[in-house]
Amino acid sequence: MTQRKFSSTDIAWFAGLFEGEGCAILKRDGTAQISIAMVDHDVIERANNYMGDRKIFTGSLSSGKPFYAATTARATSVHRILTAIYPYLGKRRQQQASKAIWGAERVLENDIDSKQRAILVKELYARGISRKELTNLCGVSRCTIDNVVTGRTKTLGLRKLGMRYVQ
Repeated sequence: MTQRKFSSTDIAWFAGLFEGEGCAILKRDGTAQISIAMVDHDVIERANNYMGDRKIFTGSLSSGKPFYAATTARATSVHRILTAIYPYLGKRRQQQASKAIWGAERVLENDIDSKQRAILVKELYARGISRKELTNLCGVSRCTIDNVVTGRTKTLGLRKLGMRYVQ
């Protein structure tokens, strides 16, 4: 699928929509996903166009009113979108985005070396992800995360990661 160029206005619009109606998650299998859900079909169509997917999911609220969702777990889309809108997001959404970006990068790179893994953990920590969250995310002990964050350990081996990387 050809990716079209988006203007800074498009990016700012999407960031505002994402801040209010979206979420970014890092799934247990190490893949990332972003979603936006709301009752305005036209807005979801525009968001879906930006996300690069063709399908819009529908459902009903408890009131019976229909809602629509645009979702992508495509690593290239997740990475492209979240890195573009990251500067516009609030702190809480930036933390969500950091985790999802990290997951998307893992899928895209699939096998980065242990020094790069340690650098990425330090970057996530610098972006505000707590050591406890990093412990859960990476599937390693708090001591290991402490050693990486403080620089006592310069590597983080793949065998220690509790995630499965997929392409």
